[in-house]
Amino acid sequence: MIKFYLIRKFDEDVDLIKLRATRQKSVLEQNLLEAKQEAKKLRDSIAEAKDRLVELKLQKQLNIQEKELKRKEEGLFLDQARIDVDTEDEIDLLRGINGIEFDVYKIFEVVIN
Repeated sequence: MIKFYLIRKFDEDVDLIKLRATRQKSVLEQNLLEAKQEAKKLRDSIAEAKDRLVELKLQKQLNIQEKELKRKEEGLFLDQARIDVDTEDEIDLLRGINGIEFDVYKIFEVVIN
C-alpha cells in the first residue's frame, strides 16, 4: 500500500513539474503573440497616418518593434528548450538519478600475442 502511494505521489509530482513547464512555455508564446499584435497595430497606424512626420515616427517605432519581435522569435525556441532541460533535470532529481555516480573499472584484461 505504501509503495502504491509513493508511486502515485511521484507521478503527481512529475505531472505538476510538466504542467509548470507547459505554463512557462505558454507565457513565452503569449509574450511573442503580444509583440506581434503591437507590430500589427503600428502597421495599421502607419497606413492611417496623414502627416508625413507622424508616419516617419511610427515607421521608426515599427522598425524597433520588428527587431524586438525577431529577437523574441529566435529566443523562443532556445527558451523552450531550456525549460525542457530544466524539467527533465527536476524529474531526474526527483527520481534520485541525478546524484548517482558510477565508477568504471576493469574486471579482467585480454592480451592477444
